[in-house]
Amino acid sequence: MIFYILEARKAIMEAAQSQGGEGIAVVAPGADHHDLAGYPIIEVADAKNPLLVAQALAGVAESSPQRQMCIGLGDDTAQCALMVNTFFGWEVEHLPNFTSLESMRDKHRLRCTLGPGHRLNGQFWTVSADAAAATCTPDATPTSTSAVVVQLLESCPNGVVLKPNRGSGSRDVLTVRDKAQAHSVELTGESFLAEELFFGPEFSVEGLSWDGQYFPLVVTQKTTGGATGLVETGQLQPARIGKQETMALFAAAEEVLAAVGYRFGLSHIEFILSATGPKLIEAHGRVGGDRIADMMRWSIGATAFEILFQTYVTGQGPQLADAPACHPSPQEAAIRFVDMTGWKGTDEQWRQRVAACPGVQEAVVLKPAGQRGLIGKSADRHAHVLVAGDDASAILRAVEEALG
Repeated sequence: MIFYILEARKAIMEAAQSQGGEGIAVVAPGADHHDLAGYPIIEVADAKNPLLVAQALAGVAESSPQRQMCIGLGDDTAQCALMVNTFFGWEVEHLPNFTSLESMRDKHRLRCTLGPGHRLNGQFWTVSADAAAATCTPDATPTSTSAVVVQLLESCPNGVVLKPNRGSGSRDVLTVRDKAQAHSVELTGESFLAEELFFGPEFSVEGLSWDGQYFPLVVTQKTTGGATGLVETGQLQPARIGKQETMALFAAAEEVLAAVGYRFGLSHIEFILSATGPKLIEAHGRVGGDRIADMMRWSIGATAFEILFQTYVTGQGPQLADAPACHPSPQEAAIRFVDMTGWKGTDEQWRQRVAACPGVQEAVVLKPAGQRGLIGKSADRHAHVLVAGDDASAILRAVEEALG
């Protein structure tokens, strides 16, 4: 089976090959493709544009007698791949529907789909830079951003969180805890979700749906920080929680996917585990970022990519022994995003010192010296360290000691 993989990287190509498939990377011209050496590449000006991708694949696809499929593993590329597959009639019986993907990307729409008062929701509104629409609360008709937030604060004493309706990566997320802050809120450019602020540890649930059956894979535990306190600065897998909490998160993820009608593909759904149970943060019909999909190699014995390709090659749900999500392997995997503000050496010295520590799988500088600043969103993070072993926290402590 041939997989045309949008914006591919080496780990994804290896996964396709390991499951008996053939991966062909569909990438932008002029980008750095050194890690794809030895793999076939098709260049297209924009791998998120379904028309350009379909035009680039047309000649190649016609000449192959094999089963074929376009794969996208991000929000935009997943929707692009769906449209390309529909154009060519590839695996049409095993594709998510576009509406389910859109319902997850639009945070307000997702909460309305679950319904006001649903146990996974808090109170919520949609607000824009100059007005607000209370689609799910017709009794409330505030007319300005601050009015919406003030009204929410009256019934949400812990505070309110504002986030772009279609955003991700902690971009432009704001927390408002009192009316003074509410009156100074300034929003620009797009629609925002305003909702009740909950407290508790954050988690994501990684899973795969096949013909409407949900296969939970693993729970990832998150650490937040940065300038806003809301940027994801670390991930740990499997989460250090009990079976009861794990099963509650699995059930919450399955409920979200059922509500939007998501029947095929990988999913990544984020929750706060509050004192009253899971509360929805956001949902996606794709893999988790931050190397979460890669970390599953150690936490459950297979990456998310391998599980996805195995499923499409065999036409069956995940073939992982004895429910690995409930019985993970002894190893842990973790990624830590490092603030390099105080680092005095070169970037290469940092990388070499970190990479030399036992248990380190990756040491990557994301922002070169001279380009690093405050970490206000995921794209601002300076570097990451990916580790795996019996005790991921101990490995990360050893890395900190090595860096002084």
